[in-house]
Amino acid sequence: MFNSKQNGAALFVALILLAVLMVLGITAVRNSVLQERMATNMHQGNMTFSVAESGVNAFTEMANDGDDELDTHILHRVRVAGGPVEFCVNEQGKEGTCGTDKFDGSEIEAKLTIEARGCKPTLCTGFSTGEGKGGLNCQLYEVDSTSSGYELTDSVELWAFQLTAFCSGQDS
Repeated sequence: MFNSKQNGAALFVALILLAVLMVLGITAVRNSVLQERMATNMHQGNMTFSVAESGVNAFTEMANDGDDELDTHILHRVRVAGGPVEFCVNEQGKEGTCGTDKFDGSEIEAKLTIEARGCKPTLCTGFSTGEGKGGLNCQLYEVDSTSSGYELTDSVELWAFQLTAFCSGQDS
């Protein structure tokens, strides 16, 4: 019934197959762990960029809200500051506290740096202001929104223009 030359051959073949399956299993687990790490890193990078964009959007909302001649308005504060104005924004798009206001329960925050860059009448496209004619100027603002968290940093820059009678900041 049993061939003496085949004694233990099935056991040897089964052990070899188990070893091959074990190597394939370990490779699959290592590959899935690596893919999970890459997906997490990509998600965190996208989240960091989105928070930086949220900072620019918050500035746009603040700039278009209310009377820019009031002392509390962001454009007024930037014009009279004589230098950059820096603050963090919260999830609601309002000024927040740096170090404490994080986005979506994560560890990412958005910090805005806004600076008046002088008047450039030719930059207000769609308006013919002339060189200071009629008291109108085109005030230029540089807005930099930097987000940081998860040991990542991302930045979004915006150049904003305002048709105004005011002119401040350095001429660039």
